[in-house]
Amino acid sequence: MKLLTTVLAILLLVALQSAGFYCGYKRGLNEAEIDYTRSRLRDSEAAIDEMRWLVAESRAALLAVQESERKRNEDGEARREKIQAAIQSDGCAGTVVPANVSNELLRRKTAGSDADNTRSGAGKFDHADASAAAGNAGNVGRDSNLE
Repeated sequence: MKLLTTVLAILLLVALQSAGFYCGYKRGLNEAEIDYTRSRLRDSEAAIDEMRWLVAESRAALLAVQESERKRNEDGEARREKIQAAIQSDGCAGTVVPANVSNELLRRKTAGSDADNTRSGAGKFDHADASAAAGNAGNVGRDSNLE
């Protein structure tokens, strides 16, 4: 009987010790998980703080752009008012341009803009009667040959 109680006492001690080790193991796992979660939370807070800083910086840049645009508009309005005041006092600026002069200016403007925007002579022969098979398409060098 004494042997049986000793064996049972030893088994009870082993069971209690095993339960203690298991509780410690679970506590360690829980603490490791809590530490991991806290580190992830710190990283997330750092990322959120950086995003807040970037948003504040972009808002400041946007406000600076809006302020410069407002200033430019105010300067433009002041410039327009000065020009209108100068035109009102200038008798020449208020006179009507004769129709033939304005028509000629408009014709020159459209003719000049077409010539400026396109290369009208590109890809054409030098002479009106020259063909693609012509041996000499015009004066293209010192001796009328390609150099």
